[in-house]
Amino acid sequence: DTKKSVSGRTSGQPRGLGDILDSFLLQIIETGVGKILQNNFDNSKEFISDDEIKPDAAIKYDPDIIKIKEKDEQRKPKVFIEVKYHGKKSAWIGPRTKQSEAFEKGAKNLDISADKIYIIGGDIINFSEKNEEKGRKSSLLGIFLKKISENNKYFNDFHDTLPEIEIKYALRLTDLKKRGTLFEEGDVFFSSSVFHEKQSKTFFDKENELRKSTKDSKKKRSFEYIDYPHWNKDKREIILCWKKQDSDLLENPSKKHGNFKIKGEKIKFLLKTNCKEDGAISSQHCFIHCEEYINLTSSIFGSYDLKKNCYYDFELITVGRDPKINNNNIFISENYLKELQKNNEIDTVETILKEVATNA
Repeated sequence: DTKKSVSGRTSGQPRGLGDILDSFLLQIIETGVGKILQNNFDNSKEFISDDEIKPDAAIKYDPDIIKIKEKDEQRKPKVFIEVKYHGKKSAWIGPRTKQSEAFEKGAKNLDISADKIYIIGGDIINFSEKNEEKGRKSSLLGIFLKKISENNKYFNDFHDTLPEIEIKYALRLTDLKKRGTLFEEGDVFFSSSVFHEKQSKTFFDKENELRKSTKDSKKKRSFEYIDYPHWNKDKREIILCWKKQDSDLLENPSKKHGNFKIKGEKIKFLLKTNCKEDGAISSQHCFIHCEEYINLTSSIFGSYDLKKNCYYDFELITVGRDPKINNNNIFISENYLKELQKNNEIDTVETILKEVATNA
């Protein structure tokens, strides 16, 4: 399919031929989720998945678990289950708005109420693999080709057996629509991971407020303390910026998605500037130096606790070569979802799966 995207929708990462072919084999996640529901939550039912692969452009109204086998008879499900692949690089949880509308229409066609539409995210995990064996050795395509190609030396390095399916999240569509954020077509796609701690001893020389160092004497980088322009101390609000090509980092606050409530005031901001050989600025990065405990809270990214006397990245990072989103999406970050579950504002994965299995 020449129209099929060559980048992951929720990761934004570019995909090669092997990755795209692997994505077709991800249908096994639907089967795996069905087996997990059966084996762990209701073994009186068999959850039968839809094994038909449809083009991206096709609007799908059927659930991924299309039938329930109970007492040796097959019937239509009483809940609507949508299964999504959620790998390590997946940045967000949630479907395109057109997909969520299709889920609602599909549920209505099956006489299923909107509060019984569930989205379950699964990943393929090989618990036995060592760090040095990760990557292409665990490719589903490679494992499959090894299975069907006896004594073919080209596939020797791939694993002999398929790994396991692990459920990463499960939630109701109603909860996602209530707590998620609408990312509209044309919005910038940001990483859901923010505020990474830096090691002060190697990251910044405290004895020099302005430091120049280099691997190549012609290339320089500098650190300087700055007055951060997007911090409203009175309202205890702060807006993160994001890097935009050929423009000053601090001139690009993300007013739509980068708003955080902030607790704590004893902080300093560092601007790191990387320069080319001719002295022109090649890139800038912003960091926060916490002189006391700092808490940052966002209804999109969740809550973060920054430790005293530590340095952190302090900017939004775009994902993918072209960070602009091509469709309207309803997204929730993993960090925010876990926070809502911890605070009992959204039911846990186990509670949702038990509810799905019982009502299916």
